[in-house]
Order: sequence, then structure tokens, then C-alpha cells
Amino acid sequence: IFLIIPARMVEFVDIVAAEPAATADVRAVYGGMEIGVGIFLLWCGLSISRVRTGLLAASLILGCVAAGRLFGIVSATGQPAITFINLAVEIFGTAISVAGLILGTAKTA
Repeated sequence: IFLIIPARMVEFVDIVAAEPAATADVRAVYGGMEIGVGIFLLWCGLSISRVRTGLLAASLILGCVAAGRLFGIVSATGQPAITFINLAVEIFGTAISVAGLILGTAKTA
């Protein structure tokens, strides 16, 4: 969605993409990169031999995004509710991915 209507989507997190360069950057990072990661994770899920790779990638990506968001929360007070909702989703996704890795490792050991 960020790829198609970036200016509207960034309003949810109080970002203003008023200049063409800002809109292009939003499309690239929030649109293009997320689509690329999603396609990669889907590809990983299509073969049992790649599931572990996908879970590792999801763990690292979501964990790093959560860490970056937490750093932002600690660095600046007055965050809107959406910031904490996003953080909760990222932490939950990280935990599920890590759990999948641990359970998959235990099952194969």
C-alpha cells in the first residue's frame, strides 16, 4: 500500500512526505523493500528446506525493527499509540519466529 499511496499511509505515523524525493523514499523503503522481504519469506515457506532460513530472516528483520523502534521511543517522549502497537506486533512476530526456530531445531535434533 505504501508503494501506491505513500503520502496517505505515512499520515498514520505522523510523517509528511511533501517533496518528491520523500515520496520516492517512502515508496522504496516502506513499499518496495517490504514487498521484497515478503516475497523472500513466501519463497522460504514454499520449501521445507528453506523454512529455517525464512524464520531466521524474520527473526532478525523484526527484531531489528523492534529494537530501532524501541530506541526511537526511548529517545523521544510523547509517542502516539500507533508506535506502541507497532512495537507490540514486531515483538510478537520476533517471538513467534524465534519459537519456530527453537522448536524446529529441537525437533530435528
